Amino acid sequence: MLEKHKFIPNSEKIDNPEEDRESLEKMSRREFLKKRGIGAAVVGLGGVEAVLSSGCAAHRMELKNEEIHEGLEHFYRDLEDPNEYLKYLEDREFVIKNEIFDSYARTVDKRPEWLGNPVGGYMSENYLDKKVEVEEFRGRLAKLGLSQGEIKFYESLFASTDLIIFRESILKENLFLKALPHERFHKTIKRVSNDEYKTMRQAAQEIMDRRDKQDLHFIREKYYEGKTSFGFYVAAASMNWEEFYTYLAQGEFDDSVEQTLKTDYPEVYGLFNKIRESCKLKEQK
Repeated sequence: MLEKHKFIPNSEKIDNPEEDRESLEKMSRREFLKKRGIGAAVVGLGGVEAVLSSGCAAHRMELKNEEIHEGLEHFYRDLEDPNEYLKYLEDREFVIKNEIFDSYARTVDKRPEWLGNPVGGYMSENYLDKKVEVEEFRGRLAKLGLSQGEIKFYESLFASTDLIIFRESILKENLFLKALPHERFHKTIKRVSNDEYKTMRQAAQEIMDRRDKQDLHFIREKYYEGKTSFGFYVAAASMNWEEFYTYLAQGEFDDSVEQTLKTDYPEVYGLFNKIRESCKLKEQK
């Protein structure tokens, strides 16, 4: 089931790069739980803090990497990693126990569980920002039997930003191999300059607007073995231009789409390809 996303229609062009970026990035504070991507219930935290400084979005990091690693080491049992995916995690990327992640998800997303079962995503801002939600989250963790120290740690973890967090279940699925690069792409695109951000958005929108002689969308999804439905990726890219690049990098569109980007927008393609390469999985030593 596709979710409706807040986005700037193609007709609403904004010329000021900072206003443009702020408008495009300020999605719903719960958007990260509503965006179901990669053909399954993966959260794409595509968005969205637009505190601009020095031409780039500012990043707040409440808990440092070592503090998070120390907290996770002391506060839960070992994760089940049958496919040895944990070796691919880099700085600010974590996997936590299912029940902990679900406690957070159910706190900030009040939709019925059958409408979506998010497994993680990129957190660019603190979504646990209301007192009533903090209290609810604490209560959920207490019911799981966590100590006050553990509750305080997880509260601090989810109040931190610039993180990619997944629930443990994804370690048992091939989906992880697409999900982590996908979320890295969302994270990396926040670091491009305002001018680069604007030109990437413009190129994506122009390609998405193209029609053939029958007035059908130019973009076609690629068929591959095991694919059971079509149209999701095109719809997602139409609603949020960042997804045009994340799914293009993921190989979900026909080869003609990448060739068009490469031929008609060489500078944008160079930036896209650079981000794609930087987001690929590399085994950590």
